[in-house]
Amino acid sequence: MVMHQRFEAKNVVAETQQKVFEKILMRMSVKGALQFFTAETGLGKTTGARLAMRRIWDEVDPSAHFLVLVPTRKDADIFWQEMEKLAPGQSAVWTQYHDPVEDVLADFKPSVRFTKFEAAKKKCLILTHNAGKAAEGWVGRRDAVLIDEYPQPVPSGVVHRWQFVKAEDEEQSTPYAKAARWAEERDTLGLSPTGFPAWVYEVLETAPKSEAAKAIKRLAEHMAQGTAFQRRFGKASVWRWYTYDLPFEEKAVVFSATAHLEGWHFDPAQGGTIERDPVKVNYQNMTAKYVPWPNGVSHYHDKIQDDPDQREALVAYVAEKVGTWNSGTLVVCPKPLKKDIARRLKGAKITHWGCDVGSNEYRDCDTVWLVSLFHKPSDVLFLQYLGHARQYATDETLEPGQNTQSSTIRELKRLHHATHVKQMAARGSCRNVDGDGLADQMELNCIFPDRDLFTELLPELFRGVKLVYEQGSEPATKGKTRTVVVKIADYLQRTNKDCVSAQDLKDADIKIKGTKPKAQIEERTDLWFSMGWSFERGRPGRYGKPTSFTRLS
Repeated sequence: MVMHQRFEAKNVVAETQQKVFEKILMRMSVKGALQFFTAETGLGKTTGARLAMRRIWDEVDPSAHFLVLVPTRKDADIFWQEMEKLAPGQSAVWTQYHDPVEDVLADFKPSVRFTKFEAAKKKCLILTHNAGKAAEGWVGRRDAVLIDEYPQPVPSGVVHRWQFVKAEDEEQSTPYAKAARWAEERDTLGLSPTGFPAWVYEVLETAPKSEAAKAIKRLAEHMAQGTAFQRRFGKASVWRWYTYDLPFEEKAVVFSATAHLEGWHFDPAQGGTIERDPVKVNYQNMTAKYVPWPNGVSHYHDKIQDDPDQREALVAYVAEKVGTWNSGTLVVCPKPLKKDIARRLKGAKITHWGCDVGSNEYRDCDTVWLVSLFHKPSDVLFLQYLGHARQYATDETLEPGQNTQSSTIRELKRLHHATHVKQMAARGSCRNVDGDGLADQMELNCIFPDRDLFTELLPELFRGVKLVYEQGSEPATKGKTRTVVVKIADYLQRTNKDCVSAQDLKDADIKIKGTKPKAQIEERTDLWFSMGWSFERGRPGRYGKPTSFTRLS
């Protein structure tokens, strides 16, 4: 069976780019809540944005002014180069690398130079995400803001107990002495809102000199806004603050392959979901292989980093598994291990989790290795959730964060892992998509601590991907530690049948008893569809029909 024949005979890239044009026109006419264009990697979202601007100037409004925000300075430079090919002289790029006044050592040769004053005059102004945060005062009129893969819009910070003590010692002032006494009194409390004690007013009136005191004042600012909470870890307490900050929100469109996974849907203005473009990419040419985590190596990055023996063991294991490599090999690893792995695998391309998102730099790499996962503390994921949801820190809103195994925290972790597995795996050659929606061949190897996460996430993120397991690490269908969803997903990946009945699953020792597992199966229709299957619940009675999974053809 050739799965890609089920796609209509049309150019899905051109179709996507037409939709980008329509989305930008809509944004120009309708201001307000943040808008998104969420489509698969490789369908031409970024190219479509460039073509749309040229088309708007030619067909709709020659005077339209746009602001483009991209992840890195190099991305900004490349975007300007491509705009010059489409509409010479209409665009400018401003970063510290591109400003002739700035004395900054660049790690690439900028294609052009602009001061802020010169750049602001152009109809298309290209900035990085970071530069965009402080640009509202000088960029002038902009009819729409086009944002490529925006990172988390929830800045946050943490203050430790020792910083209260240090601020009191260094500032030698009453407000910071009161703050230190308050922190000492609350040192035994668990997750709870900070409230608004009297010392906050006094600290906000100060002009602190020390870094510790500046951190206390920043915390006080967020305590006054109701966006700070306290958490106790072991014998120490920490105080965290958060906010929501996205420039130009009322004019912006975020272009992303993973916006539906990044927490934006928690914003009440989004109605609980981020609409995704219906065009699907077929990843039948992609193979994803599970490689087990090395024995004796911790799952925690800080423990690996602090233990030279574990660090060396993991790096040696990665090198052994990669085996042979060349310039078409990409390894994605935790940031602390990047230099060690780069020294061991000279000639391969190495990046770390969370870096190069949206980049085309590795699109010729047909072998990609993902080492470990990108972990964030539960508290950080939770405060990002609160920020997206525009919620204050109260006893009620903090309740889901009381238990790190709560359904809310588990879902936040799943979304976080899904975002970064999708983004980093899609740096490789699978991001090259033809007009029929068929992705290029790519071999993805995942050295993950969690096999079930691999089994469940990969088919959801890459529709049509073939899952394989290193010999000896194949998941067994028996056992109660694996969810029924994971067991069924693994079975559907391996079976040659086109129709799978409940009896087939039972014969494979996958027993479905009770309403909870049945509900879990019904709730994951998106997963089954992404794997190339449809699910139909059975109907009882004389003219009934048994529950079954049917392969899409």
